[in-house]
Amino acid sequence: MLSMLHRMQGGQQPFTDFKFLYSPLMIYPVHAWINQFGYSMVSYYSYLAILVGFQFTLLLAILQRFFPAGMMRYVMFLLIAAFLVETLLGTHWNGTRRLIPIIALLMIAIAPLRTSTIVIAGAIFGFMLAYSHDFGVAGLIGVIAVYGHGAVHGNFWHNFR
Repeated sequence: MLSMLHRMQGGQQPFTDFKFLYSPLMIYPVHAWINQFGYSMVSYYSYLAILVGFQFTLLLAILQRFFPAGMMRYVMFLLIAAFLVETLLGTHWNGTRRLIPIIALLMIAIAPLRTSTIVIAGAIFGFMLAYSHDFGVAGLIGVIAVYGHGAVHGNFWHNFR
């Protein structure tokens, strides 16, 4: 990731001048951060620290919604947090990529026919396709499965629409 950011500091553009396997929102916010605070490992790792802090705050918010009892919430947090440890220290390994589609998928699973839920989940998946297309597509497959299940066990056209 640092080598790609170094190329961008030299004026090259991802997807045009060099290959970048991830979506545009994976690198452009980091590039803006690097432009603001300078190209160094300290500024890159500070960006990652903020992203990881956001990831664990998001996880705790999800758990607070589904596990209102304090002790159970913290036990679940510790169990899930073990799977979100980043060993490669890159924005492409951050657990936020997995958590954001899960939030949208949970929203759809809880209230699949509520218009506001569909609009918000659609916006989340639109963001995910620009941030992490692989997890965005995986989340959309999950949404299709939720609506497919509803179509099999309910009113097909209403769920499809």
